[in-house]
Amino acid sequence: MFLGNDYVPRLLSNGPVKVAKFMERWILASDADKSELLQELGVMRYPPVRGQGGGDEGGGVGGAGKRVHGKVASDYAERFREATRLMEFAPVLRLSPGGSAILAPLNPLPLPLPLPSEASEWSALIGFNPSTDFATMDIGDVRSLRIWARTGRPLLSPPPPCLPEDSSITLPFGALINFSKIPPIYLPRQLLVQWAELRGETFINASTHEHVAAVVLRMFKDPSKKIVKHDHGESPPSSSAFENWGVVSSADGSPVSMERDGSIPAVREKVGKIDMEYIATNCATGNGVRQRAETRVLSGHYDLTTLSHSPVTVKGVSAWLFHVKCKPSMKSNLYDVWICVNSEGDMIEGMAFW
Repeated sequence: MFLGNDYVPRLLSNGPVKVAKFMERWILASDADKSELLQELGVMRYPPVRGQGGGDEGGGVGGAGKRVHGKVASDYAERFREATRLMEFAPVLRLSPGGSAILAPLNPLPLPLPLPSEASEWSALIGFNPSTDFATMDIGDVRSLRIWARTGRPLLSPPPPCLPEDSSITLPFGALINFSKIPPIYLPRQLLVQWAELRGETFINASTHEHVAAVVLRMFKDPSKKIVKHDHGESPPSSSAFENWGVVSSADGSPVSMERDGSIPAVREKVGKIDMEYIATNCATGNGVRQRAETRVLSGHYDLTTLSHSPVTVKGVSAWLFHVKCKPSMKSNLYDVWICVNSEGDMIEGMAFW
């Protein structure tokens, strides 16, 4: 506030250094002392205003371009209080308990109001009556941005995008991405990743924004890169491969029933040996992937109390299904991890994680 704003001009020669020292006194001052501090500022001057006379009437440019002082800030204390009240009790739009939009002060009004009884209203605190300004507007339309509060007029809506192949079909805003108009580097990384994954390209988490943007731009220029469809006509959900539960059944054809008892011995017996050679052949390398996996085990992110297993049939092949809940590092939500191995103990491709 003391450095100046739209409501209270900055006082002449009252720069950041002076204001910082002044604030040390202001913070420790009582209400009465703050009033005295504001009176001290009242003997200073406002910056000169170009084109006005000098002295106490105003500031500006004197003869031969000589700059003169602005007027004395005798009204500074009152202007400061008015601006403070406006910022503290400014009109805002809130939802009432009934769910309708209402006009209300930013903070609860003081009781009793520090004003004469005849002026003890919200409008007297902030210098204008908000209800009058919004009298011709629907508060609900203002809150939902159907109309602009400053003008009371409806906001202009751009026409929705159309399907390139058929202009009669409109699409939601953001459904079309035109990389010839907006280069990929200027779009969010996650948006680019989703665009690429729908066309069969995947990225690791460590892929930089620049790398993803470069790949997307190259794919955009390749007419063969079309959206990949599943047999059911659905776009792939992500880079993770999965099989539908419909292809998994218990060994005797009944619904799958996961058992917790004996799950750890079952893992040791049914899952093949996983050594460094296996990891080097089948698991990701670099980027700390192995280190993160080891850290999750050591820190207890895999909740072994949830480990369960069941003999199953996958596409007619005998297998074992294992399930455990895992908490991703630095996150609070739980993941369900499913591992499916065949009778030889090898993980079934595409069935490792759901």
